[in-house]
Amino acid sequence: MPDLQPAGIRFVVTAGDANSLAIGSPILHKNIKIGEIEGFRLAKDQQAVLVECLVFDEYKNLVHEKTRFYNTSGVQVSGGLDGIQVRTGSLQSIVSGGIGCINPAPGTKTASAKPSPEPYPLYAGLEEALHADEVLLTVLLTDTNGLKEGSPIRYKGIEVGRITGMAFAENLRTITATVRVDNTVAPLFRADTRIWVEKAEVGLAGVKNVETLVFGSYLNFFPGDGPPARMFAALPEPPRTEIAGRDGLGIVLETKHLGSLSVGSPVYYRQLQVGQVTGYELSPTFQKVHVFINIATPYKAVVRKNTRFWNVSGTRIEGGVFSGLTVSTESLEAFMRGGIALATPDREQTGPAVPAGQHFPLHDAAEKEWLDWSPDIVLLEHEQSQSPPDPKGKSQKPL
Repeated sequence: MPDLQPAGIRFVVTAGDANSLAIGSPILHKNIKIGEIEGFRLAKDQQAVLVECLVFDEYKNLVHEKTRFYNTSGVQVSGGLDGIQVRTGSLQSIVSGGIGCINPAPGTKTASAKPSPEPYPLYAGLEEALHADEVLLTVLLTDTNGLKEGSPIRYKGIEVGRITGMAFAENLRTITATVRVDNTVAPLFRADTRIWVEKAEVGLAGVKNVETLVFGSYLNFFPGDGPPARMFAALPEPPRTEIAGRDGLGIVLETKHLGSLSVGSPVYYRQLQVGQVTGYELSPTFQKVHVFINIATPYKAVVRKNTRFWNVSGTRIEGGVFSGLTVSTESLEAFMRGGIALATPDREQTGPAVPAGQHFPLHDAAEKEWLDWSPDIVLLEHEQSQSPPDPKGKSQKPL
């Protein structure tokens, strides 16, 4: 009389080794035993162990092609000085080993309710199983700068992944950070993508990235072009040449000296902030400094071809013994952080709108007539929108 086998569904899970698993070890779902291990055998290449599993008939609906299995054997401890995490399965799985299973999208209908005909991979733990469909990146760092396991990577302020591990590279000088990112943002990581560490910066003008004082440093990135990539070298500091990828209008100012301007320095129109400095670099000939600024979307119509820009950093004192002294400063923030002001001519001298990347000279000071300019930008925009283009591509004003 043949041996009676328990009713249920049978499938295979592949593992690097049997570890503490044994025949009879439980298969768990939400810490409830739904099956057990029936046997072991080596794979054909003898490099992996095939674990023969049974899920009881009453629970067979829990296993389908998308089910993920993970090792629940023993106790897993992780963490550092900031805290310790302890993960474990049931008491039985601690003693005799065990396998847990999850279905990442329990409400999703699958093409087949049957288990996969191919062996399932056995993940090291629950976290690995939960994040199995995420993309792994490698980021090379010269210093941790406050980063640690669990630190986030963000894009436009939204968390899209986390650092899952940090270790020294073989040269013992570079630090390798393993980063898991959501599969939906994987297309953003290409050969020209730039990654850097955002950390608190304390200066006379105040604290930049103040949230990092509370929550710690994090990785930030700016998408690039090129083929998909999974390994990156972090920049030593945030990129200083960003004029695209932001809302608003990114333009370039040319000056002989950077002065007290810095990333975040304000840009003013009529003493109201309408933008900020986003970066700077030397010109290709090394004769000038290119200062990158971004004008916020509501104000970008103010910038025209004939707009003038000048430096309002610090305090200027003009006058003499008999004429008296005049002290001028745009604002306390401009005094502390450096700043830029702009003015646009009236009516016919205003000129057309400019595209992103347009270059302008940055003057040391304003000429008197600039301070009297007061164009009606709304009216100008309306007139230009109603003007048909001439054959040369220039707008004509209606008669």
